[in-house]
Amino acid sequence: MKSNDRTWAAGAPITAGPNASVIDDKASNGIWLLAVFAITLGLTFARMPQRLTQGFLWAEDVSIFLKGGYEEGFRSIFAPYAGYLHAVPRLIVAAYASLGSPVHAPLVLAWVCAIVLASAATLLFTAVYRHVGRVAALCFALALIVVPQDGEIWLTVTNLQWILGPLLLVLLWREFAAKQVFPARVFYLDAVLIVLLALTGPFGLVFSVFVIGAAFIKGRHEWTVRTWGLFVAYGLALTAQMACLVHASSQGGLVNFNPADFHWISSFLRYFVLDFISPASLNDKWSVGMRIGVSLIAIACCGFALYKTPGNYRFACVALLFLAVLFWVLGIARFGRTDLPMRWSMGGSRYLYVPFVFCFWALVICLSKANGIGAKLVAGAPLLLICFSSASGFASGKWPATNITSLVTGDAVSYRLLPPPGDSFGTTIRTVR
Repeated sequence: MKSNDRTWAAGAPITAGPNASVIDDKASNGIWLLAVFAITLGLTFARMPQRLTQGFLWAEDVSIFLKGGYEEGFRSIFAPYAGYLHAVPRLIVAAYASLGSPVHAPLVLAWVCAIVLASAATLLFTAVYRHVGRVAALCFALALIVVPQDGEIWLTVTNLQWILGPLLLVLLWREFAAKQVFPARVFYLDAVLIVLLALTGPFGLVFSVFVIGAAFIKGRHEWTVRTWGLFVAYGLALTAQMACLVHASSQGGLVNFNPADFHWISSFLRYFVLDFISPASLNDKWSVGMRIGVSLIAIACCGFALYKTPGNYRFACVALLFLAVLFWVLGIARFGRTDLPMRWSMGGSRYLYVPFVFCFWALVICLSKANGIGAKLVAGAPLLLICFSSASGFASGKWPATNITSLVTGDAVSYRLLPPPGDSFGTTIRTVR
């Protein structure tokens, strides 16, 4: 076991056929798991101390999720919002609504979201450390909290889908593509999470292309019966999401966006590439030529690092970068604004979170696996710049606390909640004492 631990720590990939021995190294990995969880939780507190000490609710947290949880209970899980089901946030809020008062919801839900974030980072670590090494896997996991972001998505049940989307991709890879054999408890945990996350937001629909590809390439020769069962369950979850999406489209519930009105290349270079590696407060002062030049140099460095990264690791990086650009394009369409730039420090920052995480992961893999010091430096330098860019907006913006008032009428209590960012999300929730 000790020699294997050293191999895994060095990042050597472990492959296994159907008859291989089962991987079960929880005893040797416990300290690392606790460290990932604690560091993620600590960074979350450092970025948003006010939310974890005073509580935080954001917009639809109240008007959609809390209201649905108190009025419909666990039936609210089947209620779509914005064209999709949101199983995980609905489950969390419905469970809280069955036990607690709306008065304490801001603080309790903020901490629940922080624990979900730290747990997601820990699961990411467990999934990748055998391939890239423990230190690189730690960076991989911490991407969830260190990438540039103005705080819009953190510690709010409404935006948990953005945190959990990257985790879904890694779990799908582990169960459908990675040549590893794990204990049954790991498979069934992954299976439950995959189905729940596929029922949370649009990510399962996008990732389905890769799962279908894996079924054609690997399914016939490598998948077990239980893997095929998970594939069917995943397909049923996606069918439910697709039905909700089609219904929302038929009702005119989706944003209308004309791609011809958008400046794709200039926006990508400036608001995606350049903002990712440099603070907006800095690059806004640069000339157009300098912005383009720096962006192209960053892309060239990434390309060189990819070229020097061997085999399947290169394929994984290319897939991640492709998904990053794809989600950026989908985010632009969903944002639906041609008069306002979509930047992580301004409007629409949630749509840049997943692309940034995927790019960060690709660079971490290159840093871990690229051949040659030069390639590692080329991959590591952008990671340092990304951290610098993120640090420029490290402390998430402070929002006023949710104003909560109550009115008792007989056995009923009506709570009026007014969350940020405005009164338009104010909601009355009625409960029975």
